[in-house]
Amino acid sequence: VYVHSSPGNRDRREQLRKTWANVNLFKNLHFRVVFLMGQTNDLAAQASIKDEFKTHQDLVIGDFTDNYKNLTLKGIMGLHWASTYCANAPIVIKADDDAFVNIFEVMRILGDYKSQEKLVVCPLWKENTMPILREPKKCMKWCVKYSEFPGRTHFPQYCAGLTYIMSNQMAKEMYAASFSTPFFWIDDVYV
Repeated sequence: VYVHSSPGNRDRREQLRKTWANVNLFKNLHFRVVFLMGQTNDLAAQASIKDEFKTHQDLVIGDFTDNYKNLTLKGIMGLHWASTYCANAPIVIKADDDAFVNIFEVMRILGDYKSQEKLVVCPLWKENTMPILREPKKCMKWCVKYSEFPGRTHFPQYCAGLTYIMSNQMAKEMYAASFSTPFFWIDDVYV
């Protein structure tokens, strides 16, 4: 399990470690959780992260500034981490630190599917259902310039990224695809 987090979200990470991301929930499974984040210039946050890592050793910090426009880099880092350090895990779960995952239900559902090599389970935005927001007065941080995603009025089909589940094989293939897929800053759409 890799969880997108931010340097200042220590309280969220602590809550997840006590609830659904508690690795002791499944005694019969090897279950690993890491929290992904980018770099911060905030000295107090850096000190807190260093202390948190000493205690939990479950933080993965990428070589990029942690901000909204770099969430895609965090997503690629998660795919890389899972592919590299969890190569034998049949299932990879991605979540955000503000998501509550019913991990018991996930494990129940996956019982029938965990041997599938080409598995992705997610809430799906179907083709042409999510409009591309382009008016700066209306879309705030979600504005997409025409040059960033030209020729369309709606996004193609994509997984809503609060949480999704995939086979490790899919994580590996998606990571490999990131080398040839043009960067786009909305991570849900990119992944």
